[in-house]
Amino acid sequence: MPPPTRSPAPPRAPVAAKPAAPPEGWAYIYGRATNPDLDDRDRDLWPRWWTWTPGAFRASLAAVRAGTRDVRLLVDHAAGRELAGTRDGSLAVWANRNGLRWRVNAGTPRGAAAVAWLRANPAYRAVSLGGSATRYGVRTVNATRHCRVSAFDLCELSFVRVPAFKGGYFTASARRGPDLPGGHPVPPTTDHQTLRALQAVAAAERGQLQAVHIAPAVFAAAVGAGLLARSGRGGYKLTPAGRARIAAGSAPRPAGGPPAMLHF
Repeated sequence: MPPPTRSPAPPRAPVAAKPAAPPEGWAYIYGRATNPDLDDRDRDLWPRWWTWTPGAFRASLAAVRAGTRDVRLLVDHAAGRELAGTRDGSLAVWANRNGLRWRVNAGTPRGAAAVAWLRANPAYRAVSLGGSATRYGVRTVNATRHCRVSAFDLCELSFVRVPAFKGGYFTASARRGPDLPGGHPVPPTTDHQTLRALQAVAAAERGQLQAVHIAPAVFAAAVGAGLLARSGRGGYKLTPAGRARIAAGSAPRPAGGPPAMLHF
């Protein structure tokens, strides 16, 4: 007897694609050291490394919940490029025991537009926070200043290409920041930085040591400009042009507190 024939199995129903998860991630993780996006003068004057303690965002988040604070989502910290905000529910910002988190609400008109903008601009793969430190302490370790922030007035978050806080990347492919294999980029050397480098060399020639941090690239730029020359012991010495530059003007002193607005 021939074996019974089997009916062909019915075709499987197509599996519905899962909706893409809304963009979300960390704005900051407590205890992680970062350095802010300061202008050229403030980069020399203020602490290099910053950390936030648990509870630093408590007052700002309480104001968000009360509806008296609108934390805005911007592009590159530009006030004229606002995508979303907490007041209309298009942006959610909250803290847990590990740090500060955020999420775009794609179910709102502005949230949906922000998601569409992000898809059209894939180079923006991280978030950076903006605000001002209202309570903090500064200590110096090996001539490098560290700031510990216990209260921070959070004003905005921004989509950026490269954040100061490396945990701000929110896409898996961008998590390590492949375009910055050497860490933070060296800022362009300014006249203010050059003058500080010349003053440091002048102090060393007088036998005085200064607890300041000046990037090696600043000294290299001064050598290229003919203001410094390399000494035989691996250091630097002033040229006549460098001495004339010092005599022409002095670098201003710090005003006493952090800049009004910090970007991380």
